[in-house]
Amino acid sequence: MRSAIEGVMGLFPASVSEGGGVLSFRSLDAGDERTVFETDMGAGGQTDEDRWAVHITREQGADLLQELSVRYGDPQRDYQPALQRARRQQGFAGNRGIIDSPLFLSGDRAKRQVEQMLALSWMKQETHQLRLTVDFASLEAGDRLAYQLDETTVRLLIEEMDIAPDGVLVSGYPVSTLPNLDFNSSATGNFTAPVVELVGSTEFQALDLPGLGTSREPSQVLAALAGGSPGWRGGSVYLSRDGGETYDILVSSRVAAIMGEVLTFLPQGPSAYWDEQNEIRVRLMRPDMQLESRTSLAVLNGANRIVAGNEIIQFRDAFLDADGSYRLRGLLRGRNGTEWAMNGHQPGERFVLLDGGGLVEMTVPESLLGQSMLIKAVSVNNLLNDADPETLSYQGRSLMPLAPVHVKASREGQDLVVRWVRRTRQSGDWVDGRDVPLGEERELYELDILDAGQVVRTISTSQPELIYSVADQVADFGAPRAEIEGALYQVSALVGRGFSWTGLL
Repeated sequence: MRSAIEGVMGLFPASVSEGGGVLSFRSLDAGDERTVFETDMGAGGQTDEDRWAVHITREQGADLLQELSVRYGDPQRDYQPALQRARRQQGFAGNRGIIDSPLFLSGDRAKRQVEQMLALSWMKQETHQLRLTVDFASLEAGDRLAYQLDETTVRLLIEEMDIAPDGVLVSGYPVSTLPNLDFNSSATGNFTAPVVELVGSTEFQALDLPGLGTSREPSQVLAALAGGSPGWRGGSVYLSRDGGETYDILVSSRVAAIMGEVLTFLPQGPSAYWDEQNEIRVRLMRPDMQLESRTSLAVLNGANRIVAGNEIIQFRDAFLDADGSYRLRGLLRGRNGTEWAMNGHQPGERFVLLDGGGLVEMTVPESLLGQSMLIKAVSVNNLLNDADPETLSYQGRSLMPLAPVHVKASREGQDLVVRWVRRTRQSGDWVDGRDVPLGEERELYELDILDAGQVVRTISTSQPELIYSVADQVADFGAPRAEIEGALYQVSALVGRGFSWTGLL
């Protein structure tokens, strides 16, 4: 009986009083109102302050509810579980509450009641306590008192009473106009039977690219999961270490990443300024996935990052064509040091929006670096055995140092002095005027001297400069050359050589 009463009062509050073994319930606006004069106050107090004061307790606004929800059954929708929310527009409280009601209500009625409950919770922010004479002993919870406080009339809804021989201790909260608790006619709705949609398969992309992982040991690689079916509700990726005999879960996601495919060939373009000549045509996996245009400033601040193939690109303008595909223009190419991937684009290659949500980090054990592994992408509610295995090769690109830049060579005598500027994979924003962090265990570079593409000498150094002596030039080529082909790398203690700069010195 108690739980049933509490279930009803959780959404339909009432004042409860007991007398003669009988519980009486009254709506909050049905009680009597008595006026309290100064001569009625102070009974039973020990001191003047205690006798005549109205003791006020006030909760901090941050402790109150900003949002209240109710779960209930909706008979207009085949008695299926439903939820309605009420949210206070003012204030900075971030707390949320929920009422699990056993009642079956229309959506309109549930919405109205949860709005009233949220309003009542804020009315109870301030509690008043005062001592009255025994003449007020006939009052009950739910009655109201009216008294003057700082030249303002306060109306107090009584919550508790403590009756003693020398007086009555009353506590409650001030109310102005109570929320309307009268029943109103609610709108009827037509129930549409739920459509069971196919879950479909899960598409998985491992974004093993520089500047996207967050740690080094073990490796963190961003993963994108999505499904083309409207019934897709998430998926998991499983990894096999024994050729497909057993599989262990690697990563899961319940949010679809915005993914698709590139439809046309993307030529190489500039990486140091806007590429206004080329465009990317893409088709997303589902019609509910969208791309949007952003301002040039927003793009320069990091917006609209995508992966096309293995190149990280940013776009400014997105145009939706009649066939549902998008044309992306105003490109920034080779972002995060992926200028090495600007060549080799092909129609049908992968497309992933990096700042569209739905990306998760997966931990790839360091022992799998450079190896191929079997994986299975399995949709929620599908079976592992029903998914076809795929081969994933983990190259550790997210751990590879970026290619050096601003490579310059000059002659000092006949020696060739080569200098450059290093880059970093981690925290590369130049915000304090200082050099970016190294991002590696130690600083090490290697320069390959090439002759018709073949390595004739490798020079190592721990500084961003080196000397290719005239003696070594004569030993390699028979005489100093005006131009020398070279390939320059920063070296990682974990994965070895990073991405290369190649050119003429």
